[in-house]
Amino acid sequence: MKILNILFLIVFSLKCFGQERIELLDTINSNSFKHELSEFYKLKYTTFNESLDVNSVNKSKLSKNIYLEYQKEFLEKIGNNNFISDKNLNDYAQKLLFEILDINKLAKKDYRVLVSNDSEKNAYNTGDGTIVVNYGLFTVLDNEDELVFVLCHEIGHQVLQHVKKEVDNFVSLNTSEEIINKTKEIKNLKYNRSKAANTFLLKLNYKNYFHRRKKEIEADSLGFHFYSKTKRDLNNSISLLNKLDDSNKEMDSLTVRDYKTLFETETYKIKNKYFEVEESIFKKYDYKPAYQIDSLKTHPDCLYRIKNLQKFINNQNIKAIDSSKFIELKKKANYQNLYNLYVRGEFGICLYESLKEYKKTSSKFYKDLIFLNLIEIQKAKRNQTISKYIPQMDLVYNSPSLNRFINIINNLKNTDLEIIIQKFK
Repeated sequence: MKILNILFLIVFSLKCFGQERIELLDTINSNSFKHELSEFYKLKYTTFNESLDVNSVNKSKLSKNIYLEYQKEFLEKIGNNNFISDKNLNDYAQKLLFEILDINKLAKKDYRVLVSNDSEKNAYNTGDGTIVVNYGLFTVLDNEDELVFVLCHEIGHQVLQHVKKEVDNFVSLNTSEEIINKTKEIKNLKYNRSKAANTFLLKLNYKNYFHRRKKEIEADSLGFHFYSKTKRDLNNSISLLNKLDDSNKEMDSLTVRDYKTLFETETYKIKNKYFEVEESIFKKYDYKPAYQIDSLKTHPDCLYRIKNLQKFINNQNIKAIDSSKFIELKKKANYQNLYNLYVRGEFGICLYESLKEYKKTSSKFYKDLIFLNLIEIQKAKRNQTISKYIPQMDLVYNSPSLNRFINIINNLKNTDLEIIIQKFK
């Protein structure tokens, strides 16, 4: 698999797309990068854990367990090549971060920015000064100003110690007399125990939602203050939140006709039954939740946050900073993001997104990526591990187009796949 990835990178770093040459990043981490990163965080976590001080014994034990579990997961991410080792990209992101910290007279010692190969359009603060920007975010950013606001927002979370407060709040809640007594009360119920537990959980979820929403607004406000000191276009803070609000909406789709065009040959036709969803199997998913899912988002209510920021923005004509480094990143963002999906082993979603791009451009990049993903899916079918790579059918949360893709891939036989693979070879 690693050899295939390296060959793919070499080949496509030399390809020309239209009149432009696209050089992909080497997202297969070097051993030296992983070792340096791993040692850096082991030392950081040792220092952090030694300074951890909690009054109550019960709270101390739970608090330490939470931090240790997170630290273990983060070190596993490093070991699993989740962070991109490209020096130019990392130096560029770190330079932007330090510029913000210098302008706002914030200490740089504990801050570090990492770029993850995750395709989700997101960024997050780990609570120890680390800011992680998912590469998928570059597919929606239009200029460097928007990236700078992302960093400012995450610095806001760090300065306000939101991660620490979240852990403290969770620990206090789970060691409180109210929770302990309520748990005992539910356990002692003779009837409707499940209903009582769900009602109590829903109450806690709503309470947690308002807490999270407050944190995001606080990070927006402080982040905006940091961002305003950089003398960049203030309106780009709004444009970023607008993009995040739309980031979960699927902008393109694959129809039955598309699959016939993409997969069929003169002698091979896809069976119509492959497109049919067996409603009886998935009917249990076809319902509206008892409460609004939107109210439980990790980054809640972007429109509300936009309205909150707009009151700080005065009329101005500052243009977004024209960064050649950002322009170069943006130029290859969609190609790189799909390549990252392939390297991460997310063959199903990578195939789906590549098919959508290929139907629009017929680019050899997408054609070859489709070919490689089809090979992996055929292999998974033979090994009966296809569910590892193809998402679950979901009539509530998935788009009709994604459900159609899942249905077709699950229905295709290995003989069908062999014919389709040859078409893309």
